[in-house]
Amino acid sequence: MPIKTGNQCIGALSIDREYQNFGVQAEGDLRFLTVVSGLIAQTVQRVQAVNEEKEVLRQENSQLRRELSAKNRIEEIIGNSSRMQEVFDMVHRVADSNATVLLRGESGTGKTMVAKALHANSHRSKGPFVVVNCAALPESLLESELFGHERGAFTGAHRQKNRPI
Repeated sequence: MPIKTGNQCIGALSIDREYQNFGVQAEGDLRFLTVVSGLIAQTVQRVQAVNEEKEVLRQENSQLRRELSAKNRIEEIIGNSSRMQEVFDMVHRVADSNATVLLRGESGTGKTMVAKALHANSHRSKGPFVVVNCAALPESLLESELFGHERGAFTGAHRQKNRPI
């Protein structure tokens, strides 16, 4: 029994059986093969349609990723990997908020570049850009530098220092 989709034959189905009463079993087998071949043909058509739709979606996804990477690009930072795209996306999301950002990483990984990109893309870009190397400060001074302090809080705290905004 041929398996057809439209006018195209995509396969064949057969049954091997020892017949004792040829006429009665052959008609039932033929009906069975006709139904099964129709079901197989429908299933193949659905699978092909799903695969075509997946391919269209993959292409669209790829195109949208290219457009997004071009849009989110930060001129000073070079990189197109998926991890860098995540960094660019994060910079654009955080730059519009008032969130405090802590950048961590090994020496030479570009923390200062990302900080500058955050500053340049934020509403505070007209203000000064101040880098604080947390590793170079003792814990007590780091706390004061990041959160401010009250006058007399420790030796040398002669006046109040507000937290940087």
